[in-house]
Amino acid sequence: MLDSSLTTFAVFGNPIDHSLSPLMHQAAIKRMHLKAQYVPFCVTDLKNAVEGIRRLDIRGVSVTLPFKTEVMDYLDEVEESALRIGAVNTIWNHEGKLKGYNTDWLGFVLSLKDRMEIKDKRFIVLGAGGAARGIIYGLVKEGGHPIILNRTLSKAEALGKEFGCLFVPESERDKIAAEGLINTTSLGMSPDKGISPFPKELLNRFQWVVDIIYNPFKTKLMREAEEAGCQTISGLGMFVHQGAEQIKIWTGLEPPRGYMMEVVGARLKENDRDVIEIRSLSQLTAQVTIPGSKSYTQRAMIMAALAEGESHLQGPLLSEDTKYLADALRLLGADIEVHGGDMSVQGTSGRIQNPQKEIYLGNNGTAMRLLTTVVCLGKGEYHLTGAPRLLERPVQPLLAALNNLGVKALSRDKQGFPPVMIQAEGLQGGKVTFSNIDSSQYISSLLISAPFARGDFTLELQGSIPSLPYVAMTTALMKRFGAEVIQESPSRFLIKNMQKYKGISCRIEGDVSSASYFFLAAALARSRVRVQPILPDTIQGDIRFLNVLEELGCHVLRGDHWVEVLGGKLIPGETIFDFKDMPDMVPTLAVLAACRPGKTIIKNIAHLRIKESNRLEALVRELTKTGIQAVETEDGLIIEGGLPHRAEIETYNDHRIAMSFAILGLIVPGMTIKDPDCVQKSFPGFWRELKKLY
Repeated sequence: MLDSSLTTFAVFGNPIDHSLSPLMHQAAIKRMHLKAQYVPFCVTDLKNAVEGIRRLDIRGVSVTLPFKTEVMDYLDEVEESALRIGAVNTIWNHEGKLKGYNTDWLGFVLSLKDRMEIKDKRFIVLGAGGAARGIIYGLVKEGGHPIILNRTLSKAEALGKEFGCLFVPESERDKIAAEGLINTTSLGMSPDKGISPFPKELLNRFQWVVDIIYNPFKTKLMREAEEAGCQTISGLGMFVHQGAEQIKIWTGLEPPRGYMMEVVGARLKENDRDVIEIRSLSQLTAQVTIPGSKSYTQRAMIMAALAEGESHLQGPLLSEDTKYLADALRLLGADIEVHGGDMSVQGTSGRIQNPQKEIYLGNNGTAMRLLTTVVCLGKGEYHLTGAPRLLERPVQPLLAALNNLGVKALSRDKQGFPPVMIQAEGLQGGKVTFSNIDSSQYISSLLISAPFARGDFTLELQGSIPSLPYVAMTTALMKRFGAEVIQESPSRFLIKNMQKYKGISCRIEGDVSSASYFFLAAALARSRVRVQPILPDTIQGDIRFLNVLEELGCHVLRGDHWVEVLGGKLIPGETIFDFKDMPDMVPTLAVLAACRPGKTIIKNIAHLRIKESNRLEALVRELTKTGIQAVETEDGLIIEGGLPHRAEIETYNDHRIAMSFAILGLIVPGMTIKDPDCVQKSFPGFWRELKKLY
């Protein structure tokens, strides 16, 4: 039943029950505060359905299978790209005149441009059907070079000649040089979920592998490409961008693309949620490679984006979090490209753009806090938002500091949680005092942007401040980028005004937080594991976890760029640890404590309740499932070690819960981990590296 008081949008298809368009469009409508509704219609008579658009005054219609070509016969006008592609997926009813558009190709192009540059790159395109036409049109329009690979050569030849691109027989697929591979076939969808359209052993030739399928959330091709070390792009981005472009056509407004991505992605993950069983082992001697430090990468990316000139980041972390940050920095005017495993950033010289739309950051708490001050350097109104869990993570101390500096900084309902609204007019100088705050990221946020302030900036710390080693990381990087940071005392910083960051070449250190899981593997299995690349003298605070392992009976060897842990019999008894400065190590230590005879008390970690999950609650709940007695205290955990048993571990979309308990599964047969893909946040290759232990 249509509500006549609301503007109506619709989707035509048959079948239609499976469509996620209503979920996505209705979420956007609600977020944009539109007085509208989006209604699905299972169409049996297309001609009458199109006539009904005028009769019912439906403002806009999404068209899905099987009507994208047939519908063109019933429209008043068809836009040029839709004519060239031969398909319409969008109808706009403008004062009774029905005009057809194709936003599929644009959605595809935008999903690629979120991650890479298309121009002058060669792409093997698998398939020569209707979907391939739109993809090839978009690639050619953006200056890319598609190479069509199809089982039926005559179809590939006809399509290649039409769009002026190369085509080759399937038998030649192992001889073609290209940067990317794009699947436009249905292989990977139900009922062919277990099929990949391209041989696994040939995937490592490509830097990028793209699959336009978005359901299932991760196809077999995507999984195998990740295992081969490729950068992957799923069909989710294309689906969301094409829908967002429809809304722009219908309303003239910019829709909340990031939020739409989150809503659809969450539903897909829910429908396609994996559970993996960890294979146990008795002994191991292994060498593993960890990605770049997440904290180091994100700070370097932001400083590079603010710098004058180009920066080259070697070995950065390429993960879900850094993708959200890169997207945000592009909106602020930085030019970011990924080449192989490295990243180039063309900076803005501190003159950031206003994107005139919200900046969506997923569940990236670091980006939310650091960018909250960065956008103060611009002009006009900026909106920062993210996934539901991010909107539960506090930012009030930072907003209060910015308001004291003359910035109009507001939060959702003025409660101190994102979304954040900044009315920017540049950043004044001044003095800020932080006392007993819950995150050191507020400190780093102000420090990173302070060199661009109009006046000198002084920052003073009082009381309990968690994770201070991350502040040292921030100031060290600022100096590398050319800013002077005067530390007048351990708790007082002075930043002179009107400084500049200069573009640099910088090798990103390996992530010690990620390394800790393999240190844990050595400790639990009483075996030897070497982890690289790690600088033993790194300023990353988590390196001190090695001291804990030595205290509990492990042996540690340190090389120039590696650390090796040899596990031994864990020393029993009651032990107390203060992990205020190593909060990310708490899940690792908690799993170790579960297997060590005696009581382990971990204190000064109350701030873990505002991480990707409530980590204290999550750890207690999951350790209890394994038969281990664990209690949450006001500021930490008490764990009685024992003999854990098998359990199905809920990960709460928290990468550190998943990776810590996966290591427990090495010595506890039958351990299973739900939602293993949550490791994409910080360590996309975790499962690949874990296999090296066997």
